[in-house]
Amino acid sequence: MEQVEHQVYALAREIFETDDLSVLRRNFFVMLKGVLSVTMKGSAYSVVNDAFSHLAETPKIGRTLNILKEYLWPNGEWGEAVPERTADEMKQSRDSSRKMLLEAIPESLIKIFSKEKCLEGVQTLHDFMQCKILVKNLFFTLLDMMLLRLFDDINVVGLHHLQRDD
Repeated sequence: MEQVEHQVYALAREIFETDDLSVLRRNFFVMLKGVLSVTMKGSAYSVVNDAFSHLAETPKIGRTLNILKEYLWPNGEWGEAVPERTADEMKQSRDSSRKMLLEAIPESLIKIFSKEKCLEGVQTLHDFMQCKILVKNLFFTLLDMMLLRLFDDINVVGLHHLQRDD
């Protein structure tokens, strides 16, 4: 848990360009305490646990993979390539996505970091998402982590330097 905490703080420090972790830690733990006190009590815990366990059922995962397969390869064939977008269309999409991200900043995040830092953080995330190499790397890392979680009985030596011994 401590390692996760350090990674979360490092990510927040990078995105929001803040070195004042005392405020961040105080606000983070106050918020976390509130969330945990609500979700870990009685019926709320049962509802959250049932929702997540329902999502991880094998038939549900199988149906999701079939839907994804049919979407990517309808009738077992590759779909037609989408025509290349013009530079103006790409600029319009970038501007539109930046605007939507700026409008979607949660109030709780603004209370923790300040509006200025949140705006800078959203800009940093938006810039990150414009780099194809970084987005592909993120996608493949998440896919790798998901497959390791789904098929935990497979021995893997690679990205995470894991080797499971049975």
